[in-house]
Amino acid sequence: MTLPALISVLNIAAAQDFLEVKNDEIPITLKLPRDEQGGIGWQWALMPEPEVDISLSRYEPVPALFALGWTEDFQPDLERFDLEVLSPEFFSELTHLDDSEGVTLGEITARREEVAPLGTTLIIEFDSTQAFEAQVEGEEPPPPLALKNRVMYFEVEAGFAFISGLIPAPEVDEDEVPPDAGEEPAPSPLDEAFAEVLSTVNIVKPALTDDDLPGGDYTSDNGYTLTLPEHWRGLTAREMSIISTSRISEGPYEGYRALQVFLDPADLDGQQKFTCGVYSTESRPVEVLDPAKSSQHAENYRTQARVLLKGGSFKISSGGTGETVKAEIGATAPVEIDPDATGRLDVIDLGDRDAYLWHINGMQSGEQVQAATYYTAYDNLGLNCFVIAGEGEEHLLTAFEDSVRSLKVIDPEVHPMVLSFMSSYRRWWPYAHPALQLYWLIFPLFLLAMVPMLRDWWETRG
Repeated sequence: MTLPALISVLNIAAAQDFLEVKNDEIPITLKLPRDEQGGIGWQWALMPEPEVDISLSRYEPVPALFALGWTEDFQPDLERFDLEVLSPEFFSELTHLDDSEGVTLGEITARREEVAPLGTTLIIEFDSTQAFEAQVEGEEPPPPLALKNRVMYFEVEAGFAFISGLIPAPEVDEDEVPPDAGEEPAPSPLDEAFAEVLSTVNIVKPALTDDDLPGGDYTSDNGYTLTLPEHWRGLTAREMSIISTSRISEGPYEGYRALQVFLDPADLDGQQKFTCGVYSTESRPVEVLDPAKSSQHAENYRTQARVLLKGGSFKISSGGTGETVKAEIGATAPVEIDPDATGRLDVIDLGDRDAYLWHINGMQSGEQVQAATYYTAYDNLGLNCFVIAGEGEEHLLTAFEDSVRSLKVIDPEVHPMVLSFMSSYRRWWPYAHPALQLYWLIFPLFLLAMVPMLRDWWETRG
């Protein structure tokens, strides 16, 4: 039974009219067609270098070199990507070009098109010149090689992929007749080469639709909801696994993901974002009280937020015992906050509990930044959200504040903010001045209770 089955499989493989080239890491495979003799017109190689997974080359009819790869990060929104941001610095990173010695880049053009089978595609074109050194000392070096280049970027699940190709620039034919008005120009050799490659492309993990991406009214797996700005979304579980795998260690949401990033996917750098993270404690997390009623609680929170932005750990003391908590901030450079800076601390009334919203200036990677942080608590969990805005990014602060002000704890009756007795009293009692506290009523009540006792003592005296 085994031998006939094996022969059958071999016959099917031999009968295929294509060769499938794939790398388990890249969400694209190529089905290179065979000719009548079973030959392949393209040479291929799986490349070990970062961000280049498959290389294609051919010598006839026109020499061509292609590279296919992808960036595992988040699925962008190329439909809304601003083509005006394609500065030379941004372009050099986007096209994965290294600073190869002797390469000169010409004018860059960019456009957006619907390309089968890629979908919405960002197309970048430019001319380049490759200079060569002399092979033998003292001899003239080979003449520079003029090249035509094109890079196509397109969305895939949890990232964006690219197909880049180049061919020698064709010689200009001065006798060539230009096409008539309204007539489509003949495809260039680069067009023909790309069309041939695109016909072999099979996308294994295509881009998710808007319905499958978490935007709008977002509900977290770990106990809260919020409304995101228009076009913003939360990262999917697969996208978040690239950034953080940390989980909540204990409590009602034990085992759920601790960190969540929200961003505008039109920004390919992924810097238009804010982050929310949950940490768990064995006792009570940091308590939230109006600074007018307890300045100490406000300073406790500022200390926690400073440490969080710096990427460190802090200690929570309760009932004579202490617990060290490490709260993760994700893939973000640390932000240094002046220990004496108080910033602007607002209290948000969530109905059954309060939340802190803190605006503060700081330093990140040697640059002045503005930070905004949000904090509330439920059960044994502390929820911290934060955003970092550089110069000219004040809109991030607005987007963040609008979002966190909409934040609600799911089933708040089931998941209360646990406060100590004195904190519960301070939150409930409307007066903050020490002379207006409820416990001052105890003294006159005690005196009233003492009157009958004193009268009986006086009457029985002697």
